Amino acid sequence: MSRGAHYEMLLVGSPTDNPDQRISEDIYKFIDGTGGLGQGIYGYSVTALQTLTTLVSYALVLWSLSSGFTLPGLAIVVPGVLFWVALVYTGAGTLLTHWIGHSLSI
Repeated sequence: MSRGAHYEMLLVGSPTDNPDQRISEDIYKFIDGTGGLGQGIYGYSVTALQTLTTLVSYALVLWSLSSGFTLPGLAIVVPGVLFWVALVYTGAGTLLTHWIGHSLSI
């Protein structure tokens, strides 16, 4: 808006697209939930609680399935090796996705 840029945009023929209105609509969609869940913050909270519960239950199952794993050829016991493998796998996948996709964001 400095140096009359808004006026020059009208002369060139590229009108503004009301960014303040788009931000307002995005906030409204987030708060009221009209853009997906239909339940607003309550729906997001339930989804977050469900996701956290699923994460904890899977972690407990993976930990209990591999509680007494010993490394082949060694006498080293790694408690919960499936949990650690899953954690490293998801971390590596997240880093790879970020590395590939960070340049795609505008």
